[in-house]
Amino acid sequence: MKKIIILLLPLLFVSGFYLKAQSATEAKKPPCTDPEYRQFDFWVGDWKVYSNEKLVGTNRVDLILGECVIMENWEGAGGSNGKSFNTYNAKTHLWEQTWVDNGGNTIHFSGKFSDGAMRMRGSDISLHDEQAILYSMDFTPNPDGSVRQLWQASRDSGNTWKVLFDGLYKK
Repeated sequence: MKKIIILLLPLLFVSGFYLKAQSATEAKKPPCTDPEYRQFDFWVGDWKVYSNEKLVGTNRVDLILGECVIMENWEGAGGSNGKSFNTYNAKTHLWEQTWVDNGGNTIHFSGKFSDGAMRMRGSDISLHDEQAILYSMDFTPNPDGSVRQLWQASRDSGNTWKVLFDGLYKK
């Protein structure tokens, strides 16, 4: 038994050194540097937002927390204000957004960048009639640097959709 332990000690030491060296190497890589974390950067900037060619608000979208989070600061022309926090979740391979506003709303979305747009989906329960609501929200970067946001809702499990917001972001 003593011979086995004595023979294993160098192996354990080398294995422990390898694990520590591997952990130190992994720790040196900055967080949020994989390409997936940059998929939504097209939305970052100071924007004037138009719907039907009418200015409906401004939006400042910033990279924060070591470029790991995209924070939205919405100010609507009619007095609405909101913020969203957007992060790429490397475990689920999905983008996640939490939207909060001065109307007391909180909505959670998740999705991914596909077919040239950030496509997010979410759900909620209406406070008015306790009916389930599905949400679809797509952000599409345009060749001129603008971004289209199309936000829709469905109250019939996705059979029909109503446009809640169709905005064009211009820097």
